[in-house]
Amino acid sequence: MESEKDFLSDIFYYLPPRIRAFFLKLPPNVCDEITEIRLRADKPVSIVMRNGCAFITSGGRMSFICSDNLPVITGNEISDMVTKMCGYSVYSHQSDLVNGFITLKGGCRVGICGTAVIQNGAVTAIRDLSSVNIRVAREIKGCSDALSDRLFPNGPRSIIVAGAPMSGKTTVLKDLVRKFSDGLIGGFYKCAVIDERGELSCLKNSECFNADILSFYPKPYGIMTAVRTLSPDIIFCDELGSESEANEVLNGIACGVKFIVTAHASSLNELYLRHGTQKLLDSGLIDAAVFLDTGKNIGKIKEIFDFGAEDYENCGSCDDICGSEPCRDKQGDDDNGERQGGVFGNLNAQIHKDSDIVCIDPCRQDIRQPS
Repeated sequence: MESEKDFLSDIFYYLPPRIRAFFLKLPPNVCDEITEIRLRADKPVSIVMRNGCAFITSGGRMSFICSDNLPVITGNEISDMVTKMCGYSVYSHQSDLVNGFITLKGGCRVGICGTAVIQNGAVTAIRDLSSVNIRVAREIKGCSDALSDRLFPNGPRSIIVAGAPMSGKTTVLKDLVRKFSDGLIGGFYKCAVIDERGELSCLKNSECFNADILSFYPKPYGIMTAVRTLSPDIIFCDELGSESEANEVLNGIACGVKFIVTAHASSLNELYLRHGTQKLLDSGLIDAAVFLDTGKNIGKIKEIFDFGAEDYENCGSCDDICGSEPCRDKQGDDDNGERQGGVFGNLNAQIHKDSDIVCIDPCRQDIRQPS
């Protein structure tokens, strides 16, 4: 199996030779923890790990102290590095650069920052590149085990996997594709993956025997194409957010397809603040929302909202997890029998603070009805 150092060497290849030499000296245990490599013009080179941010020394060590003798990267080195990342064809990647990122082979997304060139109120180019953020994409087999054990005992369901940036959403999504495609969750399911940014392209080189990858398709068009031509059992999408994307997801669900999507949000309240995910939740067609943790608990389940439970037992081993009686509605009706408002009013859920699972009261008929 490829070691972490070998895996990161493919990323180190793009770094300026002088900076690459420092990274190649890093001990393996440090390489194992790197989640981001951050390069800013005329500033010290830094890395982000689960326990925080550190700086690279000229001796190939990491330091949690920013000092004057740390190596820095120049603006010219950043410009040359981005040109190399674009395959020495910056023009062909102009639309990606305008959107603030490019994707490397293997699915690593590189955030690009510089000075915007504005024409007629729109960004048409980026010049004077000043910083780069390389997000290290890893395949971690089994990282979705806890999620799949709780939510898919009887086959696929439509769910949202949400979390703050760097919570492991894409990594979990890739593992779920592998498991459903390769018969690790019941049967072999036909999977379609809408990979708008190329971050899931590494699945082509993984097992995923029963997955079709639609690379660089805009999500609405990719979903429509998959439903019409690939007869998928499940469609997977990363970073869903817009209302047009949500509309196509709902159209797909209406055609009998299950969806597993990720979204940026660290709480159910935040999911409701975005038009696309709010529309999905209000439709009553999403079976569950899962929230992942960050930092030292990156990728681990923080909360599960199971909207599709027909009875309390279907929420999983709720008694064992909550350490209390089956969940009861504490939000729903006031003294006059009227439903309370607020973002959680239509969910009628009790959140157990010492638990990572929430049961939804099945007696509320409006939970499963479109708004």
